[in-house]
Amino acid sequence: MSHRKPPHRPGGFRKEPPRRPGRKALQLCKQVSHVLTYLLGECRDEVLQSLYVDRVEPAPDDKRLLVTVQLPADAPPPDNVLARLFNQIGFFRSEIAAEIHRKRVPELAFRCIPHGVSLEPTQNDSDHEEEN
Repeated sequence: MSHRKPPHRPGGFRKEPPRRPGRKALQLCKQVSHVLTYLLGECRDEVLQSLYVDRVEPAPDDKRLLVTVQLPADAPPPDNVLARLFNQIGFFRSEIAAEIHRKRVPELAFRCIPHGVSLEPTQNDSDHEEEN
């Protein structure tokens, strides 16, 4: 019985194409978007009140979500807004936990886009358009 190594493939392992988020991940993103929209609107911080939740998407899966917020035209610099969001992240996660009824609450990451700028539609967006 001979133990032979499989032939070496140049380039190492083959990279798999990115997986589309499942129905549950997309449902979670939608729930988190609704909760954050409400929380930002009720926030005492006027800068956070003025933000619009543009989208929430898995990054890379439903254990971590990327929240994209759109800044109003008169908003302070994005770094300032991100710092304010980061200061509230514990509160956001606790409120999300109370609303989504999951064993583990996803980590949140934020990014800001300027007023009037639209991101390219993701695969998730095109899936939702087909459903409507």
